[in-house]
Amino acid sequence: MRFRSKMPLLGVLVIFIVMLTGSGVTADNNSQISDLEDEISDNEAKYEEIQEQLDELEAAKDDLVDYVGKLGKTYDSIENIIDDLDGQINAKNAEIEDAKTTIAELEVTMDEQYEYMKLRIQYIYESNDMNYGDVFLSSGSIAEMLERMEYVANMMEYDRNQLKAYQNNLRTTEQLKSNLETEQQELVALKEEQNEQIENLDILMDEAEKNIATHTTQIAEAIEAAERIEEEIEAQRNTVEKLKEEEERRKREEEERKQQLANGTAPDKIPYQQLDGDIKRMAAIIWCEARGESYEGQLAVGTVVMNRVESPRFPNTIQDVISQSGQFSPYKSGKYAIALAMENMQQSCIDAATEVIVNGVRTGEWLFFRMKNGIINGDFIGNHVFY
Repeated sequence: MRFRSKMPLLGVLVIFIVMLTGSGVTADNNSQISDLEDEISDNEAKYEEIQEQLDELEAAKDDLVDYVGKLGKTYDSIENIIDDLDGQINAKNAEIEDAKTTIAELEVTMDEQYEYMKLRIQYIYESNDMNYGDVFLSSGSIAEMLERMEYVANMMEYDRNQLKAYQNNLRTTEQLKSNLETEQQELVALKEEQNEQIENLDILMDEAEKNIATHTTQIAEAIEAAERIEEEIEAQRNTVEKLKEEEERRKREEEERKQQLANGTAPDKIPYQQLDGDIKRMAAIIWCEARGESYEGQLAVGTVVMNRVESPRFPNTIQDVISQSGQFSPYKSGKYAIALAMENMQQSCIDAATEVIVNGVRTGEWLFFRMKNGIINGDFIGNHVFY
């Protein structure tokens, strides 16, 4: 009866020890999950911010495209105006050329008419065969004389009227030519103004196209950044899920160990299953704790870690043993993370890790070690005591 009464008490004590040693792992996992969930929230906020920027960039790009479209329509309209002005200018040129031809013809006709007048006048007034005296004396009667004189006067009046008519036509044509040239100059000036507008539109369209290209680049960069954050969020969520699954697994295993301990059926050792990266993890903790010790001392540190992994009192993975709260100080200080990142790890540490993991070497049954302090007794190897 006494033996049976002590077993529950022993089971309670062992369970209490397991709870104490395992609580650090749970707290560490929960802390990682909490940190990751905070990072996910931050990344989701960044993602939303990038999405807002994307919306703004897309809207700005659409506005620029619309703006370029409007500029293009204005450009086409002005080109149509310029084409129309070119037609008007060509028509004016043709009218001016016609006026010049008419002026030249009138000037020739006037010159000819003037020459005819001079000849007739010369013939009338300077001919030896005919003068006013001759007209008077040769006339059979006063009526005939008057008739001859009236004929001469009418001919001279005709010449004067013809000359005046040519002069009037010439003045009218020259005025028309002047008006046409003025209109042509106005059309050319208007065309120059339209060409200046075309040049300004070219500048505006070029600037708008550059802005569209810039916005397109920024949109591509924002999409790429959003995709990176999205991938990071997905990876973080997967990590959180794995941590939660790991936590559930640990809880189940912890409950099983508690039940086994309470029933007195707990195995002396838990089988170790090697995971990817275990040798590097082991080499890193050996480097942190015993890089200046002998190879025997390095093997001893690896042995303590593996003894814990295989003990029901501790987590049964190398990473969980190393990261267990309050156990290995290099993990908390960050030195362990530095060692993991090292590319040229001390070879003896790698060899010791390989010995204890792959070859199953155990140099003692210790579960603890620390620097010598003259208080704790155990096996002394180098500057450590193992117990």
